[in-house]
Amino acid sequence: MRAFFCDHFEIALPPGHRFPLTKYQLLRERLLEDGVLAAHQLEESGLVDRPSLLLAHAPDYVDAVFSGTLDGAALRRLGFPWSEGLVARSRASGEVVEDAEAVAVVGEGVVRAAGEVAAEAVAQRLAGGGHGAEDGAKNFPFHKERSRLDVELPDHCGDTEYLEQLERHLPRVLDEAGAQILFFQAGVDPLAEDALGRLDLTLDGLRRRDRMVLQAARARGLPLVLTLGGGYARPIELSVRAHLGTWLEARQAFGA
Repeated sequence: MRAFFCDHFEIALPPGHRFPLTKYQLLRERLLEDGVLAAHQLEESGLVDRPSLLLAHAPDYVDAVFSGTLDGAALRRLGFPWSEGLVARSRASGEVVEDAEAVAVVGEGVVRAAGEVAAEAVAQRLAGGGHGAEDGAKNFPFHKERSRLDVELPDHCGDTEYLEQLERHLPRVLDEAGAQILFFQAGVDPLAEDALGRLDLTLDGLRRRDRMVLQAARARGLPLVLTLGGGYARPIELSVRAHLGTWLEARQAFGA
């Protein structure tokens, strides 16, 4: 397992901004304090280069991000004011890592390996809870992209319904995709205490979700890219605890 962090890139946020930027550093510190990772196992993320970004993004968009010329609609979609720090942290979050058995990024962003087939219908959509195919029907984003499998969950569905749906669809989606790699954006905003989530999962339910996805990857011999997703609990320490649970499950599934 290789682990990367990028919380050393600072982003200046306006007063009252609700994004919990501190949770990434808090999680990194907790991973070290609890012995889940040793200091030498954490690597500073490099900055992904422009040619790699163009594998996933339109040239005009990449140019606008680099130059700070995004229009108002694009900035509202991002949810952050533009800054050099935002560009650096975003590039660090998106550094491409290939040919790894298991990779994790302690920071926001999805790592994409060029030329690989990803089972994102499961990793980012079914399991994430915040963006995609198995999430709250009434939650953000309100105008959802359609995929080959969309499972809308009612508000306050809780552990049982959420996990039953994941167990029902996860194996088929992975197997039908013929996946070569699995991207798991392990958001913890389904937590009942989350300020923005509406699914009311418990910490144990999130651990069971993580275990299900991670063991499915391990059983199929799939390389795994694990990234952190949403998590806006009050207090934020609950989100940190939930993310820590994901790491504990990852160590259990993939070892050192």
